[in-house]
Amino acid sequence: EYAYVWKYLFQRGVHVAGGSDSPVETPSPLVGMYDAMFRCSRTDDGDVYKPDQMLSFAEALYMYTVAGARASMEPLLGDICVGKAADLVFLPGDVEDNYKMLKTVKAERVVVAGEVVHERRADDISSSPSTLQGPFIPGKGGGFFCSCFLRGKQCSRFSLPPSLPSPPPPSEFGIELESLTLGDLTVKYSTATSSSIPVAHGREDKTGTMLWPAARKFCLFLERNRPKFSRVVEMGCGNGVVASCASKTVQCSAYVATDVDNDALSMARTNLAMNGAPNYFKTEKLRWGDEKGAKFLGLGSFDAVFGADIIYPGSLVALGELLDTVVLLLAEGGVFVCGFVERDWTETMAALIEACDARTLKISSLEAASKDDDMHYTTMGARVLSISRMKEGDSNAGLGGDDCPCFPSLKARLRQKEEESSDSEFEFPGLLDSDSD
Repeated sequence: EYAYVWKYLFQRGVHVAGGSDSPVETPSPLVGMYDAMFRCSRTDDGDVYKPDQMLSFAEALYMYTVAGARASMEPLLGDICVGKAADLVFLPGDVEDNYKMLKTVKAERVVVAGEVVHERRADDISSSPSTLQGPFIPGKGGGFFCSCFLRGKQCSRFSLPPSLPSPPPPSEFGIELESLTLGDLTVKYSTATSSSIPVAHGREDKTGTMLWPAARKFCLFLERNRPKFSRVVEMGCGNGVVASCASKTVQCSAYVATDVDNDALSMARTNLAMNGAPNYFKTEKLRWGDEKGAKFLGLGSFDAVFGADIIYPGSLVALGELLDTVVLLLAEGGVFVCGFVERDWTETMAALIEACDARTLKISSLEAASKDDDMHYTTMGARVLSISRMKEGDSNAGLGGDDCPCFPSLKARLRQKEEESSDSEFEFPGLLDSDSD
């Protein structure tokens, strides 16, 4: 009853990512899209599995492009826009007039990272399908994160905006950036690290080295506001881009960039030196929840704690330890400046509010997500929050309204989630429960 209900999930705002169990099934994303749209038997088109769950072409395409990249936390993949990886698949134009061709159609051209890696020969008129393996399971036919063009016209679901900012310079394409330009400010940036390991498509594992959305937003915030503090400590500094930007924008007497990863700290030191950071910019190893480590840095000695893209679904198990460490380090009247971007429907935002309430911490907005920023591929709805000790009369109860700059429409989402969980006609136990398997 609850299996493969893609339409139900789409209607409730879930980002449904397409994939496959290859080699048990074909890895072809086109066959996966066909299955998600038509949900019919391999041998009988009239034998349809749950016809009410059939997807539109746009929804099926979204599954295997934008949603797949989002689920894999790949900000450079998934759709077609300036600054993203040029991974493209060109299909014959008549596919949009007959979507059943998806099961057998062959790509006319494939572009990976801007290079044509496949071009169909003019004499290749075959339309035979790829070998299909295993039993039919709807919507599980592939997991390539590429964007689709139909020959002669662009898919209307993913039309480019009428106006786009000027393309970023070549150094900002891809994951490895040589510099980050913010207005008149340039931050030099290196991602060389001994821990990089090769993975698919010749790319390397850049989890700890890439420029995450909230980090760039945080740098924009620093460049625009040029804040003044006495002593600053940064949590989860990663490659040191925020610290390097702070060395050019923040007036302070001490700045300590911390991380638990030695390779990240090494890279942060390299980038600080490359940007000519003053000698009062230091790096230290710190594990969240380590009271001895916090004591070594100086309990209550920092009037500002910085952190960019360190609160996200995968980090929630350590959220309490992070906030406990922040409280230990913050001086009276200090502020935790936090770059944040939502990556799930409600869980991370609700968990952050609950954790802050438990520690009498007040959340407010320093800089909301900006449509202008969102035109750049490395911001994607990021915002900058202020978290500080509550004063008398303070509360987080007002957060989550439709116009809330911190967590817009969170209350409405939670109400919708509650209504769905109590729907007796179609109960979906544990679907949006963060504790569920």
